[in-house]
Amino acid sequence: MNKILLLIIDGLGDRPNDFCKRQTPLEVAETPLMDRMIREGSGGLVKPFQRGLFPTSEDAHFSLFGYDVNHYQIGRGVFEALGLNVKLTDRSIAWRGNWATLDRAGRILDRRAGRLPANEALIAEIKELTIEGVKFKIYLGQEHRLVVVMEGENLSDQLSDGYRRQVGVPPALITPLDRSEEASFTAHLVNRYLNQIHSLLKNNSVNRERIRQNLPPANYILLRGAGRMKEVPSFKDRWGWSGACVAAGHLYRGISKFFGLKIIDVPGANAGLDTNLSGKIEASIEALKDHDFVFCHMKAADTLSHMRNCQGKVDFLARVDQALRPLFGQRKVTLVLTGDHATPCEGGEHSSDLIPMLIWGEGVPKDRVSRFGESFCAQGRLGVWPQVQVLEKAARITKEHA
Repeated sequence: MNKILLLIIDGLGDRPNDFCKRQTPLEVAETPLMDRMIREGSGGLVKPFQRGLFPTSEDAHFSLFGYDVNHYQIGRGVFEALGLNVKLTDRSIAWRGNWATLDRAGRILDRRAGRLPANEALIAEIKELTIEGVKFKIYLGQEHRLVVVMEGENLSDQLSDGYRRQVGVPPALITPLDRSEEASFTAHLVNRYLNQIHSLLKNNSVNRERIRQNLPPANYILLRGAGRMKEVPSFKDRWGWSGACVAAGHLYRGISKFFGLKIIDVPGANAGLDTNLSGKIEASIEALKDHDFVFCHMKAADTLSHMRNCQGKVDFLARVDQALRPLFGQRKVTLVLTGDHATPCEGGEHSSDLIPMLIWGEGVPKDRVSRFGESFCAQGRLGVWPQVQVLEKAARITKEHA
């Protein structure tokens, strides 16, 4: 069987919009290499896993690795913490956090506090706090992202999110999701903690300077994805494949580490708009020499969609396309290229739209589709695949036609 390269362009899917003259960013982007791949391979669509109002990145990637999210409920905070190399114990509850800006009435003004860069001075007073014997510690991530880890006895991860996707409203209170004393106690602690750090951050020197520069202060933390470590079969046990990860985003590195994939570092890869795309592809090719499976993640298309920067997304997809050129020299490799979810530029949020997918490599049957894009892939021979079945079906195609 061929080795498998799973290339995920985060937020790849989109909807026709006026900027693209009623096409999608992928359909108008200059992607001659992806178009060649789908002509030489097969196309289709992926139905994203969704619970709640929209698909999440953590659920999507958990599903893409072939695991049933409904059976294994971990919590995004665990993956984010592992991605930052935080050691978790059985006494740990980990949260994903965003710096945010609240106005004087306690309403959310900015859910990302202007995407401020990580700043140790900002957390000097709040890096480690203890409330009723439970320790809270902050770990800085990329830009506005961070992780909060609680350590103590009688804690629960059965807690609601404090994160809201709208502005002009107060943050949601953390509430217990079951009737246990542990969940009630933990929710009480977290709400106390959030109030305390809000008070401390108001007079922080970094925030005073940001206000002076007319920038949104980071005076609150929006928490979501409470989780704790749990036993899950490793990727090797699940598939029988050795695996590696080429990604810069902490969530994607953390999920990969959780499943036991080897993390490959790439100079200049930063999950940003200027990330080293060519370096990621070259590192993936190198990793395939020693591994049966490589997961490679490209982040910025999703970021640009959240910023409603359609031209930026078009340009980034064209850059990804050019970075794929070295793959044409590889043998015994099957490429599975898709996204984790759609992020339409006009709305700026994740959506449940179907996601374009192509499978290309030696032995993959040729399709009648001639271009890579949402409407073209809808005509592909692969049809619509549930996200959790992507690897299984791709492996089957590879095995049957190799």
